[in-house]
Amino acid sequence: MTLRVVSVQRNIGVSIAWVAVLYTLPVFGFVAYILLGEPMIGRRYRERVDQASILMNDMARREHLIFDKGQDLLPANYRGVSQIGTRWTGFGVFPNHQMQLLTDPASIFQRLIEDIRAAQRIVLMEFYIVYPKGQVLEVIEALSVAAQRGVECHILADSVGSFSFINSSVHRKLEKAGVYVHQSLPVGLFKTLFKRSDLRNHRKMVVIDEHIGYIGSFNLVDPRFF
Repeated sequence: MTLRVVSVQRNIGVSIAWVAVLYTLPVFGFVAYILLGEPMIGRRYRERVDQASILMNDMARREHLIFDKGQDLLPANYRGVSQIGTRWTGFGVFPNHQMQLLTDPASIFQRLIEDIRAAQRIVLMEFYIVYPKGQVLEVIEALSVAAQRGVECHILADSVGSFSFINSSVHRKLEKAGVYVHQSLPVGLFKTLFKRSDLRNHRKMVVIDEHIGYIGSFNLVDPRFF
């Protein structure tokens, strides 16, 4: 098990910690490492990740994007973070974006609902937590109406974080209206034996008509109820 830890773990500090646990509490350490030590996410998920990487790389090549494109548009103290994103995706920096920081739930819900109501082609939403209470129900209603008038609508919700949503009547109402609801990283007692159920999808993103994007730390929840 020591050889396994040393050969698999990239972080030296993590390796030392696991080896210490293994030698201090052998039985517990063995079981804990089997269950939690490595990011076992399943073969199908890895295949999808590989497919997504291929799509991104093909898109970057097709658009003839180069790694240093637009870096000079940014203040020097932001370029390091930008270059990390470019290295991972192949996408550079582009000018003429309008950005706004939304800092309170009321403005977030208002803008999001307005943009969904104005959508013409597609709405893509990805959240760790979707909690169908309060103003979230207004977002759900706007999505349902958009889908019924022909807009392609998708929600990707984490299976654990959005458990109450996935098992609710709201979920069924959305699907009946034509909204595609997808579970991210579904869990189950049998699956837990073969892949890590504690690794979750914490992303929060919305893309509307490939023109408007929301990204940040706000889940689809109304703080008055969650």
